[in-house]
Amino acid sequence: MDTLGRVQKIIAEQLERPSDDVRPETRLENLGDSLDLIEVVYALEVEFKVDVPLNSKAPGESLDTVQDVARIIDRLVAEREAA
Repeated sequence: MDTLGRVQKIIAEQLERPSDDVRPETRLENLGDSLDLIEVVYALEVEFKVDVPLNSKAPGESLDTVQDVARIIDRLVAEREAA
């Protein structure tokens, strides 16, 4: 399963939502409150063994949608593996 698929699965499981609710374009703010999202980020960090920045200020990088999260995780995993 690719990163996006894994991210979607983890978000759906953590928030107890149908997987159809968690699409790449789905905005995180529409999935749950801030405490829910902190739990999601923790689960993603454990799964991918990375530290996900909750307020990324890198140019062109945000945590607005499910796809954004998958992109950031791909970058963080690549950086970890290159180190």
